[in-house]
Amino acid sequence: MPAPAAKPFISPSRELGSLFIGAMLPRMIVGCVTLIVINTLLYGFVTWLPTFFVHQGFSIAKSFGFAFIMSLGAPLGSAFGALTADLLGRKPTFIGASLLAIVFGSIYPFVSSEVLLPIVGLLLVIPI
Repeated sequence: MPAPAAKPFISPSRELGSLFIGAMLPRMIVGCVTLIVINTLLYGFVTWLPTFFVHQGFSIAKSFGFAFIMSLGAPLGSAFGALTADLLGRKPTFIGASLLAIVFGSIYPFVSSEVLLPIVGLLLVIPI
C-alpha cells in the first residue's frame, strides 16, 4: 500500500489573527526580525555610500548620483525575487540571490571606473 501524500501546510485560519497564535507566532517573529535587520543594513549601506565616494575623490553630486542608481536596485530586486520565487521556488531563489550577492560584493570594492561603479553597485543591491 503506497504511503499517503504529504499535505501542504495550510494555515488553520485565513484570518490575520492566526499569525499571533500557535506555531505561526515564532515564524512571524523570525520573519519580522529578519526583514528589519536586512532593510536596516541595506538602507545603512546605500545611505553611507556617498560619504565613501567623496572620500574616494568623487564630487558630492556624483556620489549621490551613484547612490541613487544603486538604490533603484532595491525595488527591482524585490520584484525580480517575487517573480523568481513563484517560478523557481523560494530556496533556489535565495541560493541564487545569495551567490549573486557574493559575486558582486567581491567585485565591488575593486571597481574604480565611474561607469562601472554604479552598474556593479546596482547589480549588488538587486540580489541583496
